[in-house]
Amino acid sequence: MPRFDVTSIGEGQLRLCVPAGKRLEQVTQFDVFVSGTEANVVGLLSRLGWRSGFITSLPDGPLGRRVLNEYRMAGIDLGGCCGSPPAGSPPITWNTLSRPGPPRCSTTGRTPASPT
Repeated sequence: MPRFDVTSIGEGQLRLCVPAGKRLEQVTQFDVFVSGTEANVVGLLSRLGWRSGFITSLPDGPLGRRVLNEYRMAGIDLGGCCGSPPAGSPPITWNTLSRPGPPRCSTTGRTPASPT
């Protein structure tokens, strides 16, 4: 039996919007919304009862956690998400050469957690 009915790969985004009735040059604050087409699709499928997973890489800090928390509240499994490595660590790279199949997110010298 498959772990997920659908899994998507995409980018997490924070959308900054001008409050209703205001113009950009008049505002001192923005409304913040989490977005991302791929996550929206699997989030809606999750609400329809599908087992949904999402794979992305986000910064390991308040902004990245804000995005992940919103996706988690939509019922999306985030086991395939990578955070930025700590300062001084090698950058995250996409490994397409060493193994057959789709690209896998990994870092030099570290092995990403295997799905259970």
